[in-house]
Amino acid sequence: MPSRLVANPSLGSQSSTLGAENFASRPTIQPIKHSDEYMLKLRCLIHSERVLEESGYVVQPLNEKDLVRKKKCPCCKKAVFKAESKTDETDPSKKKLKPKKPVEKVNVENFERAKAIKEEIHGPEKAQALAAKLESLKLLVVKKEDSEEAKAKTEAPPPVFRCKFHDGVVRNMMWTCCGQHLFSDPCKKNEAHTPVNYVAGQLEAAWLFHETPTTNFLADIRHAVAIDCEMAVAYSGDSELVRVTLIDFFTAEVLIDSLVYPDADIQDYKTRYSGVTRKEMEVARRRRECFMGKTEARLAVWKFVGPETIVVGHSAHNDLSALRWIHKSVIDTWLLEDLLRRAELGKERKEKEAAEKKERGGMFPWVKKVDPAALKETPGKDFPEINENISTENEAAEPMEETTSRKLEPKNKDQEEKKKRPRKPKGSGPLCLKTLAKERLGREIQTGGKHGHDSLEDALASRDLAHWKVENLLPTAWRPYTAEDLIDVNKTGD
Repeated sequence: MPSRLVANPSLGSQSSTLGAENFASRPTIQPIKHSDEYMLKLRCLIHSERVLEESGYVVQPLNEKDLVRKKKCPCCKKAVFKAESKTDETDPSKKKLKPKKPVEKVNVENFERAKAIKEEIHGPEKAQALAAKLESLKLLVVKKEDSEEAKAKTEAPPPVFRCKFHDGVVRNMMWTCCGQHLFSDPCKKNEAHTPVNYVAGQLEAAWLFHETPTTNFLADIRHAVAIDCEMAVAYSGDSELVRVTLIDFFTAEVLIDSLVYPDADIQDYKTRYSGVTRKEMEVARRRRECFMGKTEARLAVWKFVGPETIVVGHSAHNDLSALRWIHKSVIDTWLLEDLLRRAELGKERKEKEAAEKKERGGMFPWVKKVDPAALKETPGKDFPEINENISTENEAAEPMEETTSRKLEPKNKDQEEKKKRPRKPKGSGPLCLKTLAKERLGREIQTGGKHGHDSLEDALASRDLAHWKVENLLPTAWRPYTAEDLIDVNKTGD
């Protein structure tokens, strides 16, 4: 089986090997010429601290509230306390939406408005028929509310199971607890999560983040680097670093490409995505050809990265979080593509609205053109919708039930169709690295199948995507990228 040398700067001249039959067709590396002008353009792509924080990056050590959100349920491995977005907490304008009114109450309000309008236009005589139907409708609403209250008192609400899990282990792609396939629905259910009783200081030590230190004379600090990490899943449900790759942005020199022996016991190495197997990890540990823990890996990265070094990555918040690393000079190619896509959608929406406004002759979108001749042909039908709904008490209940069922039927059908639709494979979205590399660079990556991804290949793709943006977007009109850009796009793209 072919192998690939993996440089590990902390081990001197030693090197380790990783299986690489799926990494044979790697693109030709093209160096990027370093210049002050290029560095200035590259720095324009750096995200502000606010954008990084809103995108999931850790920009300061976690406080007590953040640590509470890290507590996991030992059964289903999910967060015990649901995390709320920080923007919702700080923004008082974002309030919970009011519940929708029942169809019956909406109909009563519509009849009341129609009654008032008819009294004003035609006098009280023509509004008496509508008033009688209004009273019958109110009685119907009262009866329905009483029946619903009585039903709620007699029938207990069904239990809501928030914790779903398998309590067995996986053997030959089957769960030992229920004998079902690995990707089958959980066989055990609990109504509430069970928080883990952490030892004092255990959670704080596990989620202690470190900022990039100031440089020393022995370090080989680079102007910009590209990073990619691979993670596995621990028994606690948290992601654990198992591989780290770091390359120089301009020369594409491989600075670090090594396995990282995890700090916690691993439940699933996710070999299909990480490209790392348990056997390879144990062999590297016995030969001392890997970093022992994320701390050693982070110190090795800091030999090449200083506070001003630009770190390029695709969804790099996962990589930095796995290293427990705080760095603020980051270019995330996922964020740049997301901003670009939403700007394009906002531009298309504006053009569409302008075309519709031109067709309406400049009128508001809710104003419809009415033909006066059509009104003359149908005299006396001022409120056709209301006249159609006027009926006896029994007849009044029928249209409401029909409208309710009509509204629910398509929704239920959509839900059933969504359940039947097959899930899209991971890494097939419009903003994933594989799709962008094919669109922007004409390059096929992540073709290893069950052998997993190549972190060096992904780091090179992230680096070339950032270079593509410098060459194709910034030469015409470039300026510093700020949080206001993201806010403006949100307003136009929503």
